[in-house]
Amino acid sequence: WDDSAPRRTPEGLVFTNCTFACFPEQIVPAHAGFSLELMLKPTAFGRRMGVLSGGNANFSFEIGADGTPEAICQLGPYIDRMKAMNRNVKGPPLKAGEWNRITYVFDGTKAWMEVDGVKGEERAFSGYEYYPSTFVLGGLVRPLAFFDGVIAGLRIRLR
Repeated sequence: WDDSAPRRTPEGLVFTNCTFACFPEQIVPAHAGFSLELMLKPTAFGRRMGVLSGGNANFSFEIGADGTPEAICQLGPYIDRMKAMNRNVKGPPLKAGEWNRITYVFDGTKAWMEVDGVKGEERAFSGYEYYPSTFVLGGLVRPLAFFDGVIAGLRIRLR
């Protein structure tokens, strides 16, 4: 850990300003179904925040300025030029200053997100290609956006 890393506490990893953790690993293999679970305690809303991402063509998770969580599966390379290939799924709004349990599932045919057991939208899609260059926790690679708050209990499972 260095100055750009989150602070470790018994509650979880505390992210402030531009702190993040970067791992040179992909979080799931290409074409695999997976589920992602984590606990988030955002400090406040009002700007877009990145929670995790995996490089240029990947899965990413962010929170909108209004507190709405959004998972983005990017189908193939050069996504910045072909936005129509993104498959976005939104969940119910989060609560600032409180713990929120988030679950995202992609089973190979559809994806959905739950917040504290309440299911958001479900979207059908397949053909997901996950070719990440890194795994970033607490931020997005492109466009740059960082998370302010606490992240705990991250679990990623293949389906």
